[in-house]
Amino acid sequence: MKHGRKRLLPCGRARSVPNGKAQVSFQDLINKLNSHLSKHRLKKSYSRLAIMDVIFRHARHFSIPDLVQLAQIHRPDIAFATIYRSGPVLLSAGILKKSLSDDSGHTIYELDSEVHHDHIICKDCAEVFEFHSPAIETQLSMVAGSYGLSLTVHEHVLWAECSYFQRES
Repeated sequence: MKHGRKRLLPCGRARSVPNGKAQVSFQDLINKLNSHLSKHRLKKSYSRLAIMDVIFRHARHFSIPDLVQLAQIHRPDIAFATIYRSGPVLLSAGILKKSLSDDSGHTIYELDSEVHHDHIICKDCAEVFEFHSPAIETQLSMVAGSYGLSLTVHEHVLWAECSYFQRES
């Protein structure tokens, strides 16, 4: 994808841009990985850095098969087996996090931004939208409190239908 050009979804809508999500720098990711590798006495590798580059530049929410396809386009020098082997290392380093599962049962990953957000997935065009709602967070804490509990973690995945497709039908 060239800079300035918008990628379109199957419905014709421009791909969304995450709203208000804290952006981490690539150097921060490298530092995090190097710290993890040193702590666990693992070798540094050019391939892991190349995979992180593909993720950082091109992927927002992706499965490992999606990442393999992206790497074939942008970094064909990386073997697909290397991508599969690097996934657990990037997860344990806190660079990636599991965020969803798709219709095929593949786990969907994203960069671990440490900023809480929830997801809406369009059932028609498969776009993943990120959102954060303080009102929902407050309500969830109140519900947990009504049971004498203190909310620590939660995940929301909302599934929706694309209004762009509905207008055409």
